[in-house]
Amino acid sequence: TSHVILIVTSAATGRNIMSYRGWVALVAIVGLAVSVFALYVEQLKEASKDYVAPCDISEHMQCSSVMTSEYGRGFGIVGKIVGEDSILNQPNSIFGLAYYSAVLLLAMLNMLDSAMIHLGVRLVSLIAAGSCVYLAYVLAFILQDLCLVCMASYVVNGALLALFWLHSIPTKSTKKNQ
Repeated sequence: TSHVILIVTSAATGRNIMSYRGWVALVAIVGLAVSVFALYVEQLKEASKDYVAPCDISEHMQCSSVMTSEYGRGFGIVGKIVGEDSILNQPNSIFGLAYYSAVLLLAMLNMLDSAMIHLGVRLVSLIAAGSCVYLAYVLAFILQDLCLVCMASYVVNGALLALFWLHSIPTKSTKKNQ
């Protein structure tokens, strides 16, 4: 079959536990949790400069300083284009919440097997992965910091990228041959 399906098999029963759609939903939920935590930390840090986040581990491992840096909003780019006070210049975690919510909704509505939607999520996952590469560069070489929350979002985006690109959608010609 031309359909690649990622599954987990129970060792005890030999039955499939999770499908491609289930994996996508699970990874999107993890992404939502990471984004909610990031937004929470950012809001608390902006409210109180004395706030120490659980992910602020050392001088060079401070997620709150990364999230409240100029790169923590609009990827450090949007504000320069449309203005720092623009509604489009949101915390990066808001963009994550929108992306992971859309992916989760598509998975829950069983819409990921639509060829057009699948193409769309593939393209958006490439954009998300590209933004991770850019932000990882910023983290390492400009901010010279290590952000565990940021790295968790990179892993989530990498997992979604892999899921979307390893899963193939049957075309009309492959359906006829089955």
